[in-house]
Amino acid sequence: MPEDAYLKLSRRERFELLDAGSRAAGLAPAILEKDYWVCRTLDVLFALPDLGQHLVFKGGTSLSKVFRLIERFSEDIDVSFHRDFLGFGADRDPEAASGKEQVRRIDALRDACTACIRESLFPALKAKLIDELPSDHDWSIEIDAQDAQTILFHFPQAGSVGLSYIQPSVRIELGARSDHWPEARHEIRSILGESFGLPLGLATVQALAAERTFWEKATLLHAECHRDPSQSMPARYARHYHDLARLAMSPVAPAAIADVDLRKRVVVHKTVYFRSKWARYDLAEPSTFRLVPPKERFAELERTMNPCGRCSSLRGRRCRKCSGHWPRSKRRFAACRPD
Repeated sequence: MPEDAYLKLSRRERFELLDAGSRAAGLAPAILEKDYWVCRTLDVLFALPDLGQHLVFKGGTSLSKVFRLIERFSEDIDVSFHRDFLGFGADRDPEAASGKEQVRRIDALRDACTACIRESLFPALKAKLIDELPSDHDWSIEIDAQDAQTILFHFPQAGSVGLSYIQPSVRIELGARSDHWPEARHEIRSILGESFGLPLGLATVQALAAERTFWEKATLLHAECHRDPSQSMPARYARHYHDLARLAMSPVAPAAIADVDLRKRVVVHKTVYFRSKWARYDLAEPSTFRLVPPKERFAELERTMNPCGRCSSLRGRRCRKCSGHWPRSKRRFAACRPD
């Protein structure tokens, strides 16, 4: 079966294939369907002429699809532009400036990224989808009205039974503030394709190393430990605790912890691009690095670590083997602190 055979199937045939795949994989058809479209979207993105080679796939979905380190189903694709592609390398790199000039460069970088999405990437992605998807498929694509750096692809549904936490759309979150070292080329495949041994939803992506993602998430949670207790935690943050707890169980954690230069590079990067008066990145050092937040946050995290909500296990159940229970996460964090 050729790689794009799924697209040539009728809606009923796609429904039947997803139903059979559901029985084979032990996953809901809605999960298989969205996973296929996540892979397909990544394939199209990274194959875009003059654009795809300047992108890097990162975040929780990369931990699942590329490195198979977590089972949490993510609703978004986190993709970043290389800054030099947008004209902010070498002498224009914000890290090469300081004070107000650094702030101006970061603001200009954000504006350049937004303009590139609006004027280049979004039109190219839409045109490619129009070219690839059959005309009788019901789908749409738009730039999120609430976030000019996010694209929403509402994929053509096959009529699979939905789940409350699985939206029939792929959320492509773009940006240009991320550092992309180290990165490498990887092949991924949809769960549907794996279930039948067929080339369905194949994609080649450039992905951020899992060790880098470990430190990105660890420094994020370190900063969160220093947030004013009177302020609420950002929405959907439980997923970062889930992911880090899973990474703590893998060979990635000791490898990342041993890479002192990588930790220092992430801390410097966060200090420049994600500046915060209360984050205390200066304490992101051995013996003062914090991962477990104040006790006042525990109940909030326990409530939000719910696989039927935004932080979800692929198999739609409370994930007892990873960080489904907040106390287990705390113990794993203690084991991976860079002492």
